[in-house]
Amino acid sequence: MQINLTDTDFERCADFARRQQDEAMRNKYKTKYEQHTGLTFEQTLQGNLGEQAVAHYFDYEYVYQPYNKARYDILGYEVRTTYWPNGCLLTHPVIEVPGKPGIYQDDKPGMYILVTVDKNEFVATIQGWRDIADCNAMTQNWQTGWRYPCFATPQNQLWPLDTLPATKDLLAHQGRAAA
Repeated sequence: MQINLTDTDFERCADFARRQQDEAMRNKYKTKYEQHTGLTFEQTLQGNLGEQAVAHYFDYEYVYQPYNKARYDILGYEVRTTYWPNGCLLTHPVIEVPGKPGIYQDDKPGMYILVTVDKNEFVATIQGWRDIADCNAMTQNWQTGWRYPCFATPQNQLWPLDTLPATKDLLAHQGRAAA
């Protein structure tokens, strides 16, 4: 599924990325695998572009929200984005933080959607989805030699978007849209 991103989409995502970078610096957020504070602007922009594409797919208004580790990206789904056309869906082990129910060290349970973005053409392609439990069960996809260890699920192991189960958030959105 291809989504054409507009100049307005790009500007909105860049604005969100700047705001997220400011928030990360102010609150001294650090990623587990990197020494610097938070993600780079380009990584943050990349993620926002993927989330914007998924929001378009669901006819959902993508708005800025301050960081909340427990919140899912879009309508109860996690979105992973790459500029690599043949990129993989990257996931990490699901480990709940002791004493903090519903808060996870890296990734949380749920359905993960892979989006590839051609940033020169402003085209996002939703490649497919997979439940994180499935991704993380495929031990042959565990990568340790990458920038950070992760499961890298190739696109040919993803499920087509038309098989994506609805989340409670999506159903609520569709109900509001129909009303």
